[in-house]
Amino acid sequence: MKFQTLEEKKAYFATVRRRNYAASLRLEGLDPAAAERKQPRVTSPQSGWQVKA
Repeated sequence: MKFQTLEEKKAYFATVRRRNYAASLRLEGLDPAAAERKQPRVTSPQSGWQVKA
């Protein structure tokens, strides 16, 4: 069994969140590519700021 670090888990779930967001936009009939460009990027705590959901 492979153990994951906290950073790996955070990166995985950030990817899943983006995919789910894009899928929900497609279900609503919107263009997910245009919406992803407008979405702020989630940054690491070392960068000095974080996006609150």
